[in-house]
Amino acid sequence: MADPGTILSVVSLGIQVSQGLVQYWNSFRGYDNEIESLISTTELLKAHLQNIDELLRRSTTRQDVATKRARDQLLKNVSASDGAIKALEAEYKKLRRDGTGTKVALRNFGRKTTYHFRKESLSSLRTIVSEALRSLRMGIDISQLGQLEVTHGLVYEMKKQQDIDKIKAWLNPSDHSMKHKFAREQRQEGTAEWIGREPLFQYFVANGSTLWLTGNGNVTSWVRKDNTEVCCDPGYESCLLTLTKHFSSAIIESARDSIVVSNDDCAVAYFYFSFNDSIHGSAESLTRSLISQLAFTDRDCSPGLKILYDATHTRKDGPTLQQLISALQEITCAFQTIFIVLDALEEAPQQLGLLRVLKSLSTPRSNKLHLCLLGRPSLEIGPKLEELKPIRLEMNRGEINKDILTLVRARLKSDPKLLDFSESHAKIEAALTERSDGM
Repeated sequence: MADPGTILSVVSLGIQVSQGLVQYWNSFRGYDNEIESLISTTELLKAHLQNIDELLRRSTTRQDVATKRARDQLLKNVSASDGAIKALEAEYKKLRRDGTGTKVALRNFGRKTTYHFRKESLSSLRTIVSEALRSLRMGIDISQLGQLEVTHGLVYEMKKQQDIDKIKAWLNPSDHSMKHKFAREQRQEGTAEWIGREPLFQYFVANGSTLWLTGNGNVTSWVRKDNTEVCCDPGYESCLLTLTKHFSSAIIESARDSIVVSNDDCAVAYFYFSFNDSIHGSAESLTRSLISQLAFTDRDCSPGLKILYDATHTRKDGPTLQQLISALQEITCAFQTIFIVLDALEEAPQQLGLLRVLKSLSTPRSNKLHLCLLGRPSLEIGPKLEELKPIRLEMNRGEINKDILTLVRARLKSDPKLLDFSESHAKIEAALTERSDGM
């Protein structure tokens, strides 16, 4: 049997690898059930290894028969799982080597090839993780584990997860993952790629700051709060509103790719505003959603959020917006690099509340905050956004026209209601592109 020191190094490697894999695969949450299952199983493996690590270190000072028997069984189990852990390490190294980091993210910007896992590959990986778990659990008697007090670690993990579930329920955030998934799936191949080639965007990804993706100077830059001011042809405007969501999804995926290297200090969050969902588009809803996306990235939550929960969860009126903003500030400052993408600012129902949240996010900090804003805020707050000193990236008219043409052609070919009017397709394409003039 290998000595305890060697076994502890295997456990340490397993914790590091499983944590790195979860960090990587988290970037693809929401793509399909297979990746979700793989993440859950790997998180369970990591938690089990952490408990074993604690258990083995505690047991070195105890020499009673029950403790020695349980320790020896665990040493055998870890040794048996060594092959599976090494296989996971090889996969982890391959993922780090193949297409990670900012340069690759910019090169692949807008392409729909980011999710490169085949179902059979994911199934094979889950088999390896499950094999490691089976090896670690083999021959373990619960009564023996009790002798080593490993139940303390298991109870702690269970209580921690229960606390997280309670805080999530109290937070009651709006979930925008389905909106993002829909925008990502609807985005046509080749659209939005021009954004990744823009020098200003490349600077934003590399250095952080506030990026404001807005319309060109040939049209009115602002819309009224009640949206009564129309800046262009309604049909063209509809295409642009759809495209901006596609742009947002491309930027979010690019951000995920740029921090996919195993680094616990990086995170991505996003929010899609919508005229059709004003209830879940308030400043408070935005803040709750961002907190939820950022506070539970590693099966734990921030101390400040726990304190806020303890202080307000029994109150009917709940926490104030300022209390939530303060919690969000604390959470974002805990990351070395963070991307926040907000889509369709003009559709936010509470423009002044939105401005309040944006100002709190853009306060001076030591980490790299990447705050990306898309859309045209109302006359009420538009000029005040300039106080954030954003990098303004105006949409390229020529590229926008190409994207709209691609979008229109795809719609004409896929919409059953329009297939009967194939003889008019060319006229529809011409009419939209001729009247186009940027957002």
